[in-house]
Order: sequence, then structure tokens, then C-alpha cells
Amino acid sequence: MCVFCKIIAGELPSNKIFEDAETLAFLDIKNDYYGHTLVVPKKHCVNILDAENLDAVMRIPVSLSPQPPSRPGEENSASGRKS
Repeated sequence: MCVFCKIIAGELPSNKIFEDAETLAFLDIKNDYYGHTLVVPKKHCVNILDAENLDAVMRIPVSLSPQPPSRPGEENSASGRKS
């Protein structure tokens, strides 16, 4: 069993950020960069291109990332920043 499968199965600890039926997002244990998050499919695959539902995996980083405001001067609800 690979390390990611062990994390998904709960055999190894992780700091979960997001989880749904197909994916799991958790903080990188190395913590080299603040907030670095790994998103993995719950079904084992050799690499990301082998993922059964790549769209499900790829939508998670987009949904978790702060979105820029649509127009200059508008407040971004995710970050509270103005552009």
C-alpha cells in the first residue's frame, strides 16, 4: 500500500483540509512552504495522469484557492483584500 493510500485509509496521520467522495486534500508534512497542500484521488493511481477522475482532483485546488476580485477595488470575500 502506498503512503497516500495509508493516509486515505487513516493508517497515517494527516492534517485534512478537504475531503469528498473522490479526493482528499491535506497539508504537506514537510511544511517547506506555509499552506502547501496535496490533493490526491482516493482511488490508487500510479501518477496523476492515471487518475480515474482527473477533473474531480483538479477542481479541488481551484475551489480551495482564494479567488481574485472580478473588478479592481472590489473586496475579495475569500481573502478580505481589495485590489
